[in-house]
Amino acid sequence: MTDTAPSASYQKAAFTAVVATVGAVLFMALEIPAGPILGAMILVAIVALAGFPTGFPPVVRAPQLAIMGIVAGTTITPATVAVAAAWPLSIVALLLSTILMQATGYMVLRRLGTFDPVTAFLAAAPGSLSAVLVLAEEQSADVPRVAIPQTIRVSGIVALTPLLLTHAPTPVWADGPAMLHGSPAWAVLVAASSAGWLLARWLRWPLPPFLGCLVGSGIVHVLGIVSLRLPYMVVMIALIGLGGVIGSRFSGLRPKDVVALIPVSFALMATTAAIGGTTGVVVGHLLGIGALPGLLAFAPGSMEMMISIAVTLHIQPAYVAAHHITRTLLLLSAVPILSRKLYRR
Repeated sequence: MTDTAPSASYQKAAFTAVVATVGAVLFMALEIPAGPILGAMILVAIVALAGFPTGFPPVVRAPQLAIMGIVAGTTITPATVAVAAAWPLSIVALLLSTILMQATGYMVLRRLGTFDPVTAFLAAAPGSLSAVLVLAEEQSADVPRVAIPQTIRVSGIVALTPLLLTHAPTPVWADGPAMLHGSPAWAVLVAASSAGWLLARWLRWPLPPFLGCLVGSGIVHVLGIVSLRLPYMVVMIALIGLGGVIGSRFSGLRPKDVVALIPVSFALMATTAAIGGTTGVVVGHLLGIGALPGLLAFAPGSMEMMISIAVTLHIQPAYVAAHHITRTLLLLSAVPILSRKLYRR
């Protein structure tokens, strides 16, 4: 009996991996931007809504997130830090746009979707999906009505953003000078990333594998200790896995419930995307960073997915990462407090 549940979990993971790989290969063959993520996500979501069990256990998800954290960290170089002087103004604009997205999304769900206050507030949060779903259960909100708009928002933004970036430049990263090379450099990168992961767990950061490895990798790269790039196939496998994770969020949702909430969910997605996207494009243009990095940095999508897209398309990943991490920390600190106040009313 004790082996049944783990066996079923790994069978489900294997099935999800196959479906995600097929979707990724199809989208890559069609030359769709960010094909590994999008193809995996869309096909797994379709299969999940059809009633098939999908998903990955934490022991599989964590390495996927760790790899993408390491890859994002490799983009934090002395050169990227040198152009970071203008970022504080961009961060301020991000915070203001996040507040506006939250408030506007709340009004959309209250007036168009007749959501109760707590459910509307949580469903409107432009990020931190996992934490929001935990809060929804804790505060007796309507969990499906939180999960469906949030999942549609994340999936829609992740799907649409690369398509809008079809003409984005894709420069090749140039390795800078480093103190260490070869096996010693890889050993330091693994040690630093592992230490970051452990520190993130100890500090109870969100997504410790991703953020911890990003910080550890970023430190040894920005200090010029190493200058490394992970093998292409390793990154592709992680991207496909992350796409499968997002698509699996539709597992357990009834198609009729999803269909019923599509109009208001799309209204929410369109409203928040318009606010975040417009602000990002304007800020990126004014600060000389570029409209495309601004769009990715301000888009109300999943933190790990938007950073992964920036890495895949080589669009200022360090800038994008700094903004999504900041917004995630803001939401994780503010949403629980404000939602509890609504719950007590």
